[in-house]
Amino acid sequence: MDIHTRIIGVAHIAFSVLTTFVSFLVLGISGATVAGSGTPIPELAFEIGTVAIVVRLALAVAQILGGIFLLKGHPGGRIMLILFGVLDLFIIPLGTVLGIYTLWVLLRKQPASDPAAP
Repeated sequence: MDIHTRIIGVAHIAFSVLTTFVSFLVLGISGATVAGSGTPIPELAFEIGTVAIVVRLALAVAQILGGIFLLKGHPGGRIMLILFGVLDLFIIPLGTVLGIYTLWVLLRKQPASDPAAP
């Protein structure tokens, strides 16, 4: 496994943890804002946000697993991270950079394995 593939595995794990943390932070701030309003529209927005967080959490777990699988050499990790690379293109600006780098690394012709490498 070359250095770029390792970087991609670790970067996807870190990016997933970071975006999940930010999602929970935004939900907490919006929840504190909605709690005092008492109107139905912000409560509906909060419920939609809660569903979005649950979906984000499920995607985060899958992305972390993909990174771990890639680092362990499992072929499924490569496929998972190619899919997440495409999805990350739409998360501007960091996701776009990670998506482009992921697609470049995982879709290029892999270098030959060096038997002397650890």
